[in-house]
Amino acid sequence: MTAPEGDTSRTTVEEFYEDFSLDAGLRDWLRPNSRHERLRVELDDVLGGARNLSILDLGCGGGVLSSFLCRYGSVTGIDLSGSAVQLASLLEPRARFEAGTLDAHEPRRPYDLITLFDVLEHVPTSNRPALFQELDRVRAPGGWIVLSTPHPDFARWVSENRPDLMQVVDEPVELAELVQLGARIGLEIVVYRAYSVDAPAARQYQFVALAPVAGGARELYRPLPGHWLRVRLASSSNPIAPAARRARHALRLVRAGRPRAAAWLLHVRREPPL
Repeated sequence: MTAPEGDTSRTTVEEFYEDFSLDAGLRDWLRPNSRHERLRVELDDVLGGARNLSILDLGCGGGVLSSFLCRYGSVTGIDLSGSAVQLASLLEPRARFEAGTLDAHEPRRPYDLITLFDVLEHVPTSNRPALFQELDRVRAPGGWIVLSTPHPDFARWVSENRPDLMQVVDEPVELAELVQLGARIGLEIVVYRAYSVDAPAARQYQFVALAPVAGGARELYRPLPGHWLRVRLASSSNPIAPAARRARHALRLVRAGRPRAAAWLLHVRREPPL
């Protein structure tokens, strides 16, 4: 779905992501996504030893990364797309999912960790301070915010050279802006990594973790040895991995009493049995 050029009203944005998030979620459950594989590695590096966290995955889409986050605690996923949230609920019964926006959300308890994976670039720059205030409203004392976005240089390159890949709102996220947004709610950047997933000579994406200014942070950081990160990346590229992943998800659905959804996943029909 393509939005009218220049139209970034809230209604138009929500209509765009109703279909976009479902389509992306379907693809990501069925095929490895190199961006997600890298994010899993980064999360394991930062959160490897953390458990029993209260986690919010904002902009969760079809719930692929929400599913991964379940190893660290209880997960709530929020997305604009109701159909993507239905898909997520079918494929990851351990997490809670809801369709809507953060300003309408009342958490059961404050969140120790809030994640925004490839979300902030789709929030207009002028709206980002208000979003961070909302993040602070639902964040527990000592809670962290972890996010990823395209590297701003890469975002500008895509805008100039591949405008067909741009979404209804797609604006660069600068490191200096993240510093300022975090400072407004008492957070500082404690992890920053710029990296590429398929263009070794370029910086395509950035991974950022923000924690309360020194002394007030809950201890989340649990670095894994470097060789384990290499093992995860190597295993994710194994050609057997997609089939094993699909079978694992299907078994989980059967155990959750969703045999039709399991059959859909194994036979890869376009429309999920929602």
